[in-house]
Amino acid sequence: MAKLLTPLAETQVADNLCWSLADLSEHELGNVPAARAYYDRIPVDYPNSGLRDDARWHAARLSRALGDPQGAAIRLRALLATREVAIGAGSYFSIWLDDAQLELGKILRDDLHEPGQAAEAFRRLPKDYPASILKDDALYELAVTQHQMNDRAAACRTVEKLIKDQPDSKYIARALELCRG
Repeated sequence: MAKLLTPLAETQVADNLCWSLADLSEHELGNVPAARAYYDRIPVDYPNSGLRDDARWHAARLSRALGDPQGAAIRLRALLATREVAIGAGSYFSIWLDDAQLELGKILRDDLHEPGQAAEAFRRLPKDYPASILKDDALYELAVTQHQMNDRAAACRTVEKLIKDQPDSKYIARALELCRG
């Protein structure tokens, strides 16, 4: 397949070949750096590919697995930069955008030790993706981040918002623990 990639580079199948090579590299050959490199090629070499956003998501996932949180954050930010609000009916949103927003916050907080930027990433998810099923995840992670920043009052306000906005959330019991004591 790799030998086909160069002669078919200008065709409609090249992005699919790159995708397949990434998948094979990761799952069959166990070569995660090669898989990430193939995923990275898709948005650069085939910017109109329907696989572009998926490739960015998987390249970010692999970057984090490779111990490269900065690389993961860069890839997630590139994915988030594709957010385009539809003027009429419908949506142009990639299915990965809200996931990317949440993951970026976790990477900023847990791997890059930038809690202020992490808090902002978590705050943006409910604002930018109001229909997302990850809103409660973002509110909980925001409360955790605020608690880690020793801002108990802000964490408790966030927990109150979580309870009000998402009363059936699986995070309520854990979130309440942040405000006890």
